[in-house]
Amino acid sequence: MRNLWVVTWSDLRCDDDDGAGGPPRPQARRHDAGDPDEDSSEDDGGDHDLCCSVCGRRITGAQHAIEHGGAHAHTFANPGGFVHHVRCFGYAGGVAEQGDPETYFSWFPGYAWQVLACGGCGVHIGWSFRCADDVFYGLIAERLVERRAD
Repeated sequence: MRNLWVVTWSDLRCDDDDGAGGPPRPQARRHDAGDPDEDSSEDDGGDHDLCCSVCGRRITGAQHAIEHGGAHAHTFANPGGFVHHVRCFGYAGGVAEQGDPETYFSWFPGYAWQVLACGGCGVHIGWSFRCADDVFYGLIAERLVERRAD
């Protein structure tokens, strides 16, 4: 079962501290969002590329999968009500950033987000998240397909 977070905060700074020595804590409500195919989107740590589901361009590799906010995969709803299943990666070389960074309704406390498009076909493939020198990529699970690395 995946967690759906409805976030009710914005514009936190990454150097904010809750006094407990950990990262800042958002004011958010957790909702369980069942997904019968939950395990199908999880990385097994194998040697494979993750490619754009539209054009096949290599976006990242399984070895770049990371956890952020306590998990590799997240389910979020944006202010428009669109639900996204997002997987976190430390590197995504096959993307192009679009627009300017934004802090409004960030899914990760203190991080500015920026839209990512596939560098091959331009389809929306996810977001980059930045806070000072820390950068990671939240890629839309449904827009990635696995391919064995050569």
